Amino acid sequence: MPEWIRAELDELPKTMQQATQRSNAYERGLLDLVEALVLAPHVGESFQGVVTEWEAEDDRGEIQLAEPAVAARLTGRKAELGSEVEAELVTADVVTGRVEFRVR
Repeated sequence: MPEWIRAELDELPKTMQQATQRSNAYERGLLDLVEALVLAPHVGESFQGVVTEWEAEDDRGEIQLAEPAVAARLTGRKAELGSEVEAELVTADVVTGRVEFRVR
């Protein structure tokens, strides 16, 4: 094995981890944009979904819709983790990819 390869082997795991993180961020960004594009015409409408995360101190979390299959930010009144809720789509920004629902 050439010396220049051996000299860089210690850095390989770190480099691979950084590449994976960049790749994951890129994929998540694309998914966010597609979700915003699909939902943009439906701002103001209500959707049924399941609360998959909830931070009680901030009154926010995440909702998972079945149709369309979207996971997005959820705000509003207290929601129980795992409960099915009706939520209004309040934001679907196709520029930033931000999608947000509010518990009704």
